[in-house]
Amino acid sequence: MLAKAAIEVLQEPATIDSLVQKGFVVTPGDAARLASVATQDYARWGKVIKAANVSI
Repeated sequence: MLAKAAIEVLQEPATIDSLVQKGFVVTPGDAARLASVATQDYARWGKVIKAANVSI
């Protein structure tokens, strides 16, 4: 599965180092974890974006 392969690659020290050097924060997890974080971020930042009347 693609998800399993992606998780394996993201656990490799070289991959983690490369991403961290580019400013990423590597947080291991599965699709359910990503969905949870996205939902929390949307709830938090959605209010800020709407209050600031930001649009793209």
